[in-house]
Amino acid sequence: NPIFDGKIDNLVFTDNVSVTTTTTSLADKSTNSISTNLESGALQSNLNHYYKFDESSGTITDSCSTINTSCVDQDSTSETSVSYGVTGVKSSAIDTSAGGSQVLFPSSLISVNDYSTGSVSMNMWVQSTSSNSISNNQYVFGNGCDTSANRDFCFYWRASTNVGAFPTFRDSSGTISASFTADLNDGNWHMMTGVVDHVNKEVRGYHNGVLYDTVSFTS
Repeated sequence: NPIFDGKIDNLVFTDNVSVTTTTTSLADKSTNSISTNLESGALQSNLNHYYKFDESSGTITDSCSTINTSCVDQDSTSETSVSYGVTGVKSSAIDTSAGGSQVLFPSSLISVNDYSTGSVSMNMWVQSTSSNSISNNQYVFGNGCDTSANRDFCFYWRASTNVGAFPTFRDSSGTISASFTADLNDGNWHMMTGVVDHVNKEVRGYHNGVLYDTVSFTS
């Protein structure tokens, strides 16, 4: 799958936190920037993973345990062509456009199979540097987005049409996707939030805190 051509910053996984709490705590819509409220309240106690992408090389570090001592950090690796230390939404970020490379997250982080009750939300900030003539789907995050039988979080976007989906995963009835249309290549940072809600049996997607799609699933 083609890799996202652009920058990625501040990837956050939370468990059993309402998306309203999550998005208002993470996004300052007036300045299109990340808030510092991640380290307090409900977000702190329900934080599962937190990737700041502030490394200069090598392993991408999960910083969750520095905020929530109950976290089990799961560090990830990256290909050598990922650019470190680019300007991020809060501090520094990574740029995957240099060689079309990607961060390789552990499968246990990507899978939502363990979230059998309640809900899990994933937030990340993205900024595309892709040519608008590119017509292939670009995969920002995920594992086997098109073919995996696992219920994996997946995030893809197409520069030529500005159409994408997040989250998208597979259940017993097939592929479930929350679809959106947004110009991620407008020079701004965009906060994307994907929610898998097992209480209401639905996936929801938010762009800068605004709901763009809700899709039901069966299991």
